[in-house]
Amino acid sequence: MNGDQNHAENKAIKRLSVPQEYLAQLKAAAKEAEAEEVCGLLFGQKKEDLLIALEFKVLPNIDHSSVHFTIDPTALYEALTNAENRGLSLVAIFHSHPMGAFPSGTDKKFMQLWPVPWLILSTISRRFNAFTFDEGRYRKIQLEVT
Repeated sequence: MNGDQNHAENKAIKRLSVPQEYLAQLKAAAKEAEAEEVCGLLFGQKKEDLLIALEFKVLPNIDHSSVHFTIDPTALYEALTNAENRGLSLVAIFHSHPMGAFPSGTDKKFMQLWPVPWLILSTISRRFNAFTFDEGRYRKIQLEVT
């Protein structure tokens, strides 16, 4: 897939659907990690302008940091390969923030490299927001809780 196709597909995304149960489990993982950002991937399917999360995987943050994350490369590869082998696509990247649920400067750089929605949890407010990057800007998209 070329960059223009990635851009066109990303621009069309307006909504991310995630089961309430998954959001509760992601909140619990973030609470358990306390001083570290929690990170992971959501897998599922695309239907028109909607990405539907059908499963998620919390992955190790090898930085062990409260203000940034790096997903363990081996765990990342295994999770992506496993999902692809089962016909699922990467629909979002998840991580927690010790502040508001908005992309940091570092997030913004990586959002350009990983053109899927980024689901961010504020560990202060315990609220989620989802964002994409398209047309040179960061855009909040609708998070639908099912």
